[in-house]
This record gives sequence, structure tokens and C-alpha cells, in this order.
Amino acid sequence: MSETRLAFKAGRAFRRGVTNFVDPEPTKGAILIQNGDDGLLHFLWKNRTTNVVDEVRLLLSQLTIG
Repeated sequence: MSETRLAFKAGRAFRRGVTNFVDPEPTKGAILIQNGDDGLLHFLWKNRTTNVVDEVRLLLSQLTIG
């Protein structure tokens, strides 16, 4: 099971095409930083309405890479 190290409410915004405009998304969400079962640190964005994880990224340090 993954252990949550940090969690907080957060929305999202997306860049409009190739412009410098950023448009907010009205969806309520949360950011979670978790220790994964694989021993790596995971960054997750979770929709708080549906409780579905929409985005997962790995956080790597220089020590992990090499």
C-alpha cells in the first residue's frame, strides 16, 4: 500500500495552445505526494468529486538517477 506523505487541495490550469494564456479548470482536485510500492516518490492529481486519479508523475532526485 502507498503511504501518503503530503496532501492538499489544488485546482488545475492548462495552457491555451501555443499562447502564453492559461485557463483554469473548474474541477476540484487534490495533490498527493506518496511513497509508492516501487520505492519511488509519486506526484498525483486526484479529482475530489469523482475520487479518480487523473495524473501521476514520478519525482526523481539526483540520488535516484545516478
